[in-house]
Amino acid sequence: MKTVQVVFLVWVLFVFTLICLALMVRRNGFQVRQRILAQDYSSLLTGCRTLIENRNVFTNDWPDRGSIQKSMIVLDSKIRPFNNAIPRVIRDLEPVYIAIDKDRVFVNTGTIPRNAILGFDTNAQQFGSVKLIDGLWLWTGRPEETAPCRR
Repeated sequence: MKTVQVVFLVWVLFVFTLICLALMVRRNGFQVRQRILAQDYSSLLTGCRTLIENRNVFTNDWPDRGSIQKSMIVLDSKIRPFNNAIPRVIRDLEPVYIAIDKDRVFVNTGTIPRNAILGFDTNAQQFGSVKLIDGLWLWTGRPEETAPCRR
């Protein structure tokens, strides 16, 4: 009987730990979303468009990844820390990586649930989950949405 009680107690502790971890991850995602929504959207869009204009000065940190379009330049903070060439308004979001294409920027915060920013050039076709202002969208990565790096 004691063995059954010990096994039960271990399972209860294991499930409790998993629930706590899941709540911490969701809280982090919520905090990041609040940080995004508290930004000045015009400044954020200007930062995105600056990256689009200057995309050729950056070195692609993911040159051989088949999961993204060849035209994208990806800046990965784990490979090379972001410097002053990245506008402060974007660095303040603490992105994991930034994917810059000819007409859009994808700023991925790496949270679960997903919270990313899509900034578009003036005449680009726009998409995302929630339109913040014209040219700037929040992307939450719902299953029905195509990943911005694969469009």
